[in-house]
Amino acid sequence: MSAATLILIAALAQTPIINVMGQSLAIGFDAGGSLTTTQPYSNVMPSTLAYDTTNLWMSVDPTAWPMTALIESATLESPRSGLANYFRSVTGVDVAVAMGAKGSAAYVGIAKGTAPYNYWTQQVESMGARSKSWCRATYFDHGESDAVAGTARSTYAANIYTLQQDVQAKCIASTTSGLTGLPVPLFLDQNHSYTANSLATSAIPFAQYDAARARPGLVSLVGPKYQYVCTAV
Repeated sequence: MSAATLILIAALAQTPIINVMGQSLAIGFDAGGSLTTTQPYSNVMPSTLAYDTTNLWMSVDPTAWPMTALIESATLESPRSGLANYFRSVTGVDVAVAMGAKGSAAYVGIAKGTAPYNYWTQQVESMGARSKSWCRATYFDHGESDAVAGTARSTYAANIYTLQQDVQAKCIASTTSGLTGLPVPLFLDQNHSYTANSLATSAIPFAQYDAARARPGLVSLVGPKYQYVCTAV
């Protein structure tokens, strides 16, 4: 067995991180109450990860540790629990979840350098240093605010790829992701609640499609939900 293969096996044996990024739907805002009040496996999250009702983002104090069981609050049910628990049920591998989301935020409000993005980097840095983790993938639930702002289709598609590259670079720098030789793909679900925002149509689902077509293996569509009526912000 080659040295490269042994390095890959060692890296994959460590805790994978699932990144959850976006705006209010990524946080689980207005979800009608939590469902995951106990952790059926050993999936974890930073112990201080909590929804900041003033700034509408998931924040974490990196000085307060360690990890804790991945469960939801009394009022929110983020996709993070369903993603992590389903991943564990299929693979048999427990995961850690890092959050970087902010309600009512267009791409410019969650991109590299913003507070939500910086909170996410703190989580990944802590996980990489303390748990020897590697980033498996990013789930991106986003689009409503850019639709309302009138962000051009080509601009939003380019932003998606930029985010994937920024996240991947950070994961390689702060975790063992670089040892795997694998990308950190970004998964989209073609989201935009156009009816709630009084728009006849939206360019965002098309932009998400464009991004996936242009960057196969790095950006992927995992199912549309732009056709549903919802009250996300």
